[in-house]
Amino acid sequence: MPEPTPKADTSASTVQGTAGLARHLGVSRWTISRVLNGHDGVKEETRKRVLAAVEDLGFEPNKLARGLRGVPSGLVGVSFPHLEAMVLAAKSQVIQQELKKAGYRAMFEMPEGDPDVEEAVVRHFLSINVDGIVLIGSTLEVDSPVFKEVKERGVGIVAVDPRHALPIPRVSLDRGKAMEIKLRHLHELGHKKIAVLGLSSDDMYQGIRKRGLRRAAGNLGLDFKKDLQFIDEPGYDQQNYKFGSLLARKVLEMGKGGPTALFCLNDRIAIGAMRGLQEAGKKIPQDYSIIGLDNLPETAWTNPPLTTVDQNIGKLMEKGQKALWTRDKSLKPPHYKVEPILVVRKSTGPC
Repeated sequence: MPEPTPKADTSASTVQGTAGLARHLGVSRWTISRVLNGHDGVKEETRKRVLAAVEDLGFEPNKLARGLRGVPSGLVGVSFPHLEAMVLAAKSQVIQQELKKAGYRAMFEMPEGDPDVEEAVVRHFLSINVDGIVLIGSTLEVDSPVFKEVKERGVGIVAVDPRHALPIPRVSLDRGKAMEIKLRHLHELGHKKIAVLGLSSDDMYQGIRKRGLRRAAGNLGLDFKKDLQFIDEPGYDQQNYKFGSLLARKVLEMGKGGPTALFCLNDRIAIGAMRGLQEAGKKIPQDYSIIGLDNLPETAWTNPPLTTVDQNIGKLMEKGQKALWTRDKSLKPPHYKVEPILVVRKSTGPC
């Protein structure tokens, strides 16, 4: 039997959710549910009254429930690997803001860099009828079957900074350009012997970075193998400050005639390296110049403030949000690149 009919609440300001609408109209939640889902078993007069109230009050049913019925949900599924790197957290926050400006809400999932889990996440998004899917730092393979499933459903999808050249619209930071910007800055300051710290620990974009670095070295007249000294240590997390300090000690062991500048994979390695050099009595940038990448908030507060490269996350996610709704009928999906920005502070100086 239907639940007892509650007493009507005449205050429109109390209408929140289906329970609030039921109280406002003096009907049961069962009645509201059947009307909103288009089911039978409700008197025509009551149905009209419910629908009129929905329109008059601007009432919006639960977005997830609407998605399950095949109605546009206003939701966008966002997948990103983890929260260990601050830059990933920043990207997730900015894409949420961009989606909100476009009238959508984000639903987040973290597949922890596991392609199988990421496929399951995409299928979960499809099962609740999201209006779009954003893959940040995707590790999916090019031949993953989920891309065909997404296409068949007609759901918008975009990959931001994926590992591979996926068969969907992509937006990427131009990491080759980032390598060039960093190396050119050090070269213009007169540095000819440069230690590259932590690059081999980057499983995600190592190939792109090395190609960009090799190209930049050639353009600047540097010998990729002799003038650039790659320093690494297996088994360390690239987001670990101690990793940077350890690598800096290896630079110190090279002694006189060794590198005069430290080209670091990211800001945390750079900050750790700065600490390691300073603890050994070295001055930055008088003895060694240091440059990072990511422009984390703390880089403006190190001593000295760290020269770095900003990933231009605002532009990256703005393009990602727009690419999500682009329906490009060409055989090759579009790939948009965003240029990084050099942020010069006090940790780099003349050789």
